[in-house]
Amino acid sequence: MNAIKPMKKIKKTIGILLIISMGWISLPYGHGFAAMISTEAASSASCGQQARDRIKSVLARTEVQTILMERGINIQEARKRISSLTDVEAVRLANEIDTLPAGGDGFSTIVIASLLVFFVLLVTDIAGYTDIFPFVRKVK
Repeated sequence: MNAIKPMKKIKKTIGILLIISMGWISLPYGHGFAAMISTEAASSASCGQQARDRIKSVLARTEVQTILMERGINIQEARKRISSLTDVEAVRLANEIDTLPAGGDGFSTIVIASLLVFFVLLVTDIAGYTDIFPFVRKVK
């Protein structure tokens, strides 16, 4: 009989602790509200945020910032204006940025293309299809 009383006391203490912890866990969270939204609304919201992120990444480049400062545009003001764009405006601006021609000089493209041609000719010379490079030993 004496062993039953401590077990009841332990069960009661554990029960009270569980009740308190369950109540404490549920307090900080607010109520959730669910509503139906259209597919267009969901996709346009994500597209708008993606467009803003794309515009901000372009604005983060140093060459873009120097050009804007040369033209008298404050970078902080430009960031504020990007944040205040509507989703449609942000998507339109991001599409315009994507369609603009690149401002590079083309040097890296020429270097890559010439290296590609060199390696293709080297492989064909090693395989024995061409005889362009005298330093290549032929496979027989």
